Amino acid sequence: MAIEEDLSEWEIASTGKMISYGLGYLVINALVSLGGLFYFYEVEAGLPVFYVMLAIIIFAIWNMVNDPLLGYLTDRPLRWTPKYGLRAPWVVISAFPLLIFYVLIYVPPLGASAIMIFAWLIVMTCLFDTFFSIYNDHVYGGFTNQFPSEYERRRAFAIATLLMGIIMTAMGIIRLFIIQWGKPKHSRWLH
Repeated sequence: MAIEEDLSEWEIASTGKMISYGLGYLVINALVSLGGLFYFYEVEAGLPVFYVMLAIIIFAIWNMVNDPLLGYLTDRPLRWTPKYGLRAPWVVISAFPLLIFYVLIYVPPLGASAIMIFAWLIVMTCLFDTFFSIYNDHVYGGFTNQFPSEYERRRAFAIATLLMGIIMTAMGIIRLFIIQWGKPKHSRWLH
């Protein structure tokens, strides 16, 4: 049963705003996958499977504690809230470190000892997750405020789903032309 709502044109959020939220969801879904992390560290970085498994377990425990703690700490009004809003500053503050630590996850110090690579994996994934938690909480938290009607939420989510489907497929195809498995060129970055 559809809910009848009075939707005057001036009340409906713009398509541009819906597209920007869709791109925010794209970032969340593309980054959260951490696609191929286990394979990358085992095969490309040469980290023994036990260390990769242990690092992922430590990361999962960190994630379990980190998410509710950061949600609690950042989900309250601050000095900037009246001027910039509750959520937008946190999205901006966390977006760039989030992307930087995501890249650094895949740039371990190759040629280093297994313990050094193990420590790198733990630190980079935990730092990534710290900023990801802030970003994710505030993108999702702002969705209902930005799109208060059922019509707007459906339309915004349809746009987000369409963007994710097209762009993530393109990213998956483009990645095949960039990454040469078995030939990690990025090892020179941190030697």
